Amino acid sequence: MKYTKFFCGCFFLFLGLHAIAQDRIYKKDGDIIEAKVLKITVEEISFKRFDSPDGPEYSVPKGDVMKIKYNNGSQDIFEENKDKIAVNEQGKSIGAKKYKDSKSGPKDINTISFAPLVVTENGYGFGFSYERTLDKRGWVSFYCPAMITYTSTSHYNNQTNTTEYKNFYNPMFYIMPGIKFYTNLNSTNRTKHSIGASLVMGLGNKTEDNYDLYGSGTSNNRARFMLGALATYGGNIFPTNHLFIGYDGGFGLSYLNNYDNSSRPTTGLIELSIRIGYRFTKKK
Repeated sequence: MKYTKFFCGCFFLFLGLHAIAQDRIYKKDGDIIEAKVLKITVEEISFKRFDSPDGPEYSVPKGDVMKIKYNNGSQDIFEENKDKIAVNEQGKSIGAKKYKDSKSGPKDINTISFAPLVVTENGYGFGFSYERTLDKRGWVSFYCPAMITYTSTSHYNNQTNTTEYKNFYNPMFYIMPGIKFYTNLNSTNRTKHSIGASLVMGLGNKTEDNYDLYGSGTSNNRARFMLGALATYGGNIFPTNHLFIGYDGGFGLSYLNNYDNSSRPTTGLIELSIRIGYRFTKKK
């Protein structure tokens, strides 16, 4: 009987020490992971399993975790836009735990990118862009792409029985300063989506062709100046913390459309681009 009590006491003592020494990760789906938390970043939580401290390092998306209870009695509660860090059961602070949370992530983000393919209502081309965040959390950013596009057309000449092509003419230079609002910064995905609005300023040439059915006619080259606005949607895919692949699209209207200082009717505007870029970050 004495040995039984002794072994039972050792067993419950072991369970008590086990419970005290471990961290517990509570997932939103109800799972509880007994672990030793190593690091918390903006997107994921890294840990080692408590029963295998010398084993591999695991990670779980931060968005899948409801809270973490640490072996020192503190806990972190993850709620959208208002994480409670190092608090007790009543939500009162009991001492900060050092790690990278969503409020200490990259700040003052600047990105530059090259767009090898751009499509506008004028044609196709290429461009460059610059972006800078305006708030501390990175929800709002200033975005300014610059691009040049060309037209490619053809017409059939009945006199020569040939199709005549015109490639890379009517160059049009655009600059489109605007604002982006990111919609899913709290997501653990490496794809970030945005909506926004941009001004459109265009300057270039426009050739007006006047051909008859037999391919005869004239071409008039006119200077074009255009102002308008776009509603935009875009996204950035981050394979690494710095390198990204982005896409942007926009639809809008011109409210000033001049050919040789002669006003023309309002026209539809589009902008589609694929970008490859680099993100500069500053830790605070």
